[in-house]
Amino acid sequence: MLDVNNFTTGYNKITIIRDVSIHVETGKIISIIGRNGVGKSTLMKGIMGILPPNTGTITLNNKNITKAKTYTRANLGIGYVPQGHGVFPNLTVEENIRMGESISKGRKSSDFEVIYNFFPRIKERLNQKAGTLSGGERAQLSIGRALIGQPDLLILDEPSEGIQPNIILSIGDIIKQINKELGLTVLLVEQHIGLIKSLADTCYAMDKGSIVGEHAADELTSELIQKYLSV
Repeated sequence: MLDVNNFTTGYNKITIIRDVSIHVETGKIISIIGRNGVGKSTLMKGIMGILPPNTGTITLNNKNITKAKTYTRANLGIGYVPQGHGVFPNLTVEENIRMGESISKGRKSSDFEVIYNFFPRIKERLNQKAGTLSGGERAQLSIGRALIGQPDLLILDEPSEGIQPNIILSIGDIIKQINKELGLTVLLVEQHIGLIKSLADTCYAMDKGSIVGEHAADELTSELIQKYLSV
């Protein structure tokens, strides 16, 4: 579904991502792992077109989107949940979800009940300002807002950030359910090793803006975890 080949990007003249290549198969959950500051979120911004490419190519379903605008990539079927969840705090929960609905231009009519079935707590809070939600509820809202756009590929950047530990794995269960029931391909940036092992088919490890390893999730030994995630 998604191929990133020899991709380089960064901020202004500072290169952060160097010659990164990853392959995301349809229907799989692929994880990008690594310490803070190694370039994981920058890579996701590059894939979404928020940052321009310096070199390399990005293809989605065999269509070259390397120079496509961010909104074009969204319309082509990429849903994006940024680090920190990215909800609009002064809008209600329902208004946030409807913001995501605008992305599904040219697709079939939105089915809000699908979102509410995955996230019943969100349905209970439709008239509540998003800024008053808990961390876990914001995570659910941000994923729901992306799903209402009917993406084929869902990019999740640190979905466990700001969530209580006892809720993280339940969010993981919902992501797995979305993957299975909706047939959604998922590209996941994460550091929570329990979440990674419970969800991912394949993990790419990053360090200093480059891919330094590729492993099946069940191959992540304590030594590899120490190598890729410890400070």
